[in-house]
Amino acid sequence: MARALNTKLVETAKPDPGRRIEIPDGALAGLYLVVQPTGAKSWAVRYRHDGKPTKLTLGPYPRLSLGEARDAAREALGIVSEGQDPTSDKMTLAKLKRLPKPAPDHYFDKVLERFVASQDRKGRRSVDETKRILERDALPRWKGRPVANITAADVVEAIETIVQRGSPVMASRFRAACSKFFSYGVGSQLRADNPVRGIEDPISQKSIQRDRKLADRELVLVWRGAEALCYPFGPAVQLLVLTGQRRAEVLEATWDELDLKARTWTIPRDRAKNDRAHVVPLSGAALAIIEGLPRVAGSPFLFTTSGTTPVSGVSKAKTRLDVVIAQANDGRPLPDWRFHDLRRTFVSGCARLRIRSEIVEAAINHVSESFGGVRGVYNLHSYEDERREAMEAWARHVAGILAPNVVALRPVA
Repeated sequence: MARALNTKLVETAKPDPGRRIEIPDGALAGLYLVVQPTGAKSWAVRYRHDGKPTKLTLGPYPRLSLGEARDAAREALGIVSEGQDPTSDKMTLAKLKRLPKPAPDHYFDKVLERFVASQDRKGRRSVDETKRILERDALPRWKGRPVANITAADVVEAIETIVQRGSPVMASRFRAACSKFFSYGVGSQLRADNPVRGIEDPISQKSIQRDRKLADRELVLVWRGAEALCYPFGPAVQLLVLTGQRRAEVLEATWDELDLKARTWTIPRDRAKNDRAHVVPLSGAALAIIEGLPRVAGSPFLFTTSGTTPVSGVSKAKTRLDVVIAQANDGRPLPDWRFHDLRRTFVSGCARLRIRSEIVEAAINHVSESFGGVRGVYNLHSYEDERREAMEAWARHVAGILAPNVVALRPVA
């Protein structure tokens, strides 16, 4: 029989670094002290509703004392005995957790909307991905819950759930997205601290470095799928393929950055990742795509739907593209790939074409061994002619694999 908890037992309960511990209260069946691997403690009630086991997290210890936790648990179990679910009503839930009634716009779902809008206004490149992650793994868990009352234990529990479903990399990204969100909450005076601080990343960052590049047959599927998407994302994806530039650099490109007569595209310093302006020589194929773009009246952007901002909704466009690709590939989607993999594919393809690494790195505005250290100080050659030749060589390669008499397309496993 479980031992009745007392304050000393609660305070001295030790964590297990490898797993979450739930200690039952012998004085009240259904009440548990939850001890996270980090040492964070909280109270939870377990019960069955509609024949399904259900868990209700009451709140963290010591904000919620043992006595308060027992009182709240009794109330919750009383509601269950009447055939109701205590989590179905926000006001009841707030009462059980002994929380003051929060302002409606302080709930997680409302603050998430404000956070995403704020990130969008600031031009954060990762806003779509951050929104997607939080809407999938945080919104169902914390919707209708005051941001100020989400604890480190809650975040750890969410991270562990993602790890347990076999997605440690996504758990790491979820942790990073939560950290951005709660930092916004602190800056907006909605809570006192960021609960993610001190929570260990579930994986090593080195383990999530990618080496994915697309094979020629995969690249053909992406190109043909982009053709089906049409403007604005279709030609944007094709420019990603042909130029090897970063996603945001392409999607946020403006007409005044282009010199079509000189066949160049100058990415200004404030838009380039490494904080230096970058001139991209345009191959004939890339120039043809740009010249075929519609001009939205009064808009400075190559790719836009509103005319006043660059195109958005990248995640949804990627989903549509994946559907088209799968349809063209006998129902098989391409294995885990992202738009950034097109940049890696460009680099790897140029290497196959025997183009020197320093020329390729100059072409994609990348600083590494070719331009780092002392060599970077003295090697000031821009490789303009060589980069233009590299762009044309890569464009010819892409055209070659697209030619039906050169590559017999087979489903990509």
